[in-house]
Amino acid sequence: MTSPHHTDDLAARAAEAPRTTTDPRRDTRPRWGRSARLGGGTGRLLLVSLVLGLLIALLIGAAAYGLAALREQPDARYPWIMGLIMAATSLPIGTGVAWSLLVDRTTVRGAIRDTEETVEGRWLEKAQSGAFGDLLVVIGLGTFVIGMTGWQPSPSLTGATLIVVAAASAAVRYLLLKRRG
Repeated sequence: MTSPHHTDDLAARAAEAPRTTTDPRRDTRPRWGRSARLGGGTGRLLLVSLVLGLLIALLIGAAAYGLAALREQPDARYPWIMGLIMAATSLPIGTGVAWSLLVDRTTVRGAIRDTEETVEGRWLEKAQSGAFGDLLVVIGLGTFVIGMTGWQPSPSLTGATLIVVAAASAAVRYLLLKRRG
C-alpha cells in the first residue's frame, strides 16, 4: 500500500535528480562548490580559502626566513629571498588545503556522493591493504639485513625508502586490480 504523498516524493526526487548527477551536461551544481560552514556561496568559499591560504603561506615563509636567518650567509638578502620563495610557492597549496577543508563535497559539480561504494574505491582499499602487507615484509627483511651486516642507514634515507616502496606497491596493485576489472 502506498501513501498519498508517494507521487509527491517521486516528483521531488525527479526535480532534484539533475542537480546530483555526475553527467556534466545536466549537473547544475557550482564547479567549486559551496561551504555549509561559512553559510555562503562559491564566492565566499573561494575568498575565505584564498585568505586562509595566504595566512598559511605567510607562516611558511616566516618559518623559512627564520631558519635561513639562523645560518651564516655571505649575502644578507638570502633569508628574505628564501622566505619570499617559500611563501609564493606554498600559496596555491595552502589555498587548496583550506578549500578542501571548507567545501561541502555534495555541492561540487561532478562529485560522487559515496566514493567508498565505487569500484575504484574498492580497488584502492584492496591495493592499500596489500601495500601495507608488502611494507611489513620490506621492514622485516630490511631489519634482518641491517642486523646481519651492521650497516646503519640514515633515518631520512630509511623513511624515504619506505614511503617510496609503499607508494609504488599501492600503485602497482591498483593498476593490476584495474586491469583485471
